Amino acid sequence: MELTNSHYAAVPVLTQNHRLGYLFAFANRRFGTPDEVEVLEAIADSLAIAISQSQLHGQIQEELKLLEEVLAKLRITEEHLVQSEKMTIIGQLTAEVAQKINNPINFIYGRLIHLNDYIKDLLSIIRLYREQYPEPVPRIAKKIETCDLDFISQELPQILNFLKIGADGIRQIVLALRKFSLPDEANKEHANVNESIDNILLLLAQRLEQKILVVKEYHNLPPIFCYPGQLSQVFASLIINAIDAVKSIENSAQIITIKTDIVEGYTGRFIVVSIAHNGSIIPPEIQQKIFDHSCPTKSFKNFTGLDLSVCYKIIVELHGGRLTVESPVQPQIKSKTGGGAEFRVKLPIV
Repeated sequence: MELTNSHYAAVPVLTQNHRLGYLFAFANRRFGTPDEVEVLEAIADSLAIAISQSQLHGQIQEELKLLEEVLAKLRITEEHLVQSEKMTIIGQLTAEVAQKINNPINFIYGRLIHLNDYIKDLLSIIRLYREQYPEPVPRIAKKIETCDLDFISQELPQILNFLKIGADGIRQIVLALRKFSLPDEANKEHANVNESIDNILLLLAQRLEQKILVVKEYHNLPPIFCYPGQLSQVFASLIINAIDAVKSIENSAQIITIKTDIVEGYTGRFIVVSIAHNGSIIPPEIQQKIFDHSCPTKSFKNFTGLDLSVCYKIIVELHGGRLTVESPVQPQIKSKTGGGAEFRVKLPIV
């Protein structure tokens, strides 16, 4: 700066962070009496305090912003820990229940096979008796008529067959439940994605109901190195999402399409799982942040699966894959159902 006046005074200004400045006073006369210097020093001190307070306010604002970010991350971490702990506890309880059901149902299923053979033998002996003694004594003839032996002989094998089919169905459900609910080991293991999805569909059979058509287009996939339990949770959540979406459709077919395939990329081969539905679309503003922590799955009506941000973390961070969404789905754009949505999971084949 250029000093044009002939008389001026400079008083140092020392701020809290030790930055030295100067307060300049100009006059057309000669000045610098003790009283004037004292006033200038008081002004300089006040200015230094004001500058320090301003700097301190800025630091506080920055620290508050940083604190808010840390608290937000802590809340997200806490939610993930709670969700993880909840899923672990549920998985353990479900595995215990499945184990308790598995033992007696295996016992029943195994005994039904022998029971079926025994009853066949007994019915065969009864037929032989009727051939050898076509005219039974009155007491036996009366009992045969009362019991309707002919009806029992035809109905009993069918009942046993139905029991065997039912017991086998329960065994398959229990097996699928055990595979789905058992906690993952510390290390990854090889698993078949097609089998995992079929197990989930078996467990969700009640929710799928008869009016929901599930179209499966499976490619012959190699086993993938992964955390099977966590991948199953992701697929289950995406299928549940599709079920909730198609239930809003009226006067039209409710269709969920599940495809698996192998694709080649610059970095190797990948398994791609597509789970699509012809229900309502996902609005563009939600699509942009659908996998963010700030967009909880609670924004989707009746959604009961994992939070989509958790699904994203499992696919991307734990398995090095990709999770994307497209809505509306191109073939469905002109349909009466609104366009639907498609979630695609891409996993590297290791």
